[in-house]
Amino acid sequence: MRAVKPPTLTASERAEKDARDRAVGEARAALADSVRRDRNLTARYPNEDAHARGREAALDTVRLAVKSTELRLRELAAERKPLMEEVEFYKGRPLPPKLKAALDANDAALEGRRSAVANQESEMGRINRLYDIELARLRSLWGGAQPGSLGPLPTASAVTPSR
Repeated sequence: MRAVKPPTLTASERAEKDARDRAVGEARAALADSVRRDRNLTARYPNEDAHARGREAALDTVRLAVKSTELRLRELAAERKPLMEEVEFYKGRPLPPKLKAALDANDAALEGRRSAVANQESEMGRINRLYDIELARLRSLWGGAQPGSLGPLPTASAVTPSR
């Protein structure tokens, strides 16, 4: 018995077939990844209380950093007070280079810490958005949705902040 061979594909037909095969493989890998992520998520957070504890633990780290930064801001403000009293003495005259350098250093440190606080607050918002996304997904999974059936998990950066 002789086997029937299909006709040889042209270069463009071969490229189309390769693209289709690649798309099917990527879709299969994405589904497997989604199933794995959903199973890991439900194993990590078997109930809403566990998820809430996870959120608080993630936020506690950032809250500690904010507290530390705010303490440093108060210290910098206290360091600035005697400098400003000395500036009063030089009203209408140029400041000595040492005093000017001390003021500039204090200003730079204050600005850096203010920027750090803004970044930390942004990070808290990102963490909350991430946990909100996870919670919505987990509620579906806890409700009986099959792992992988909800599609890919969106990232916190892809979701616009709700303010």
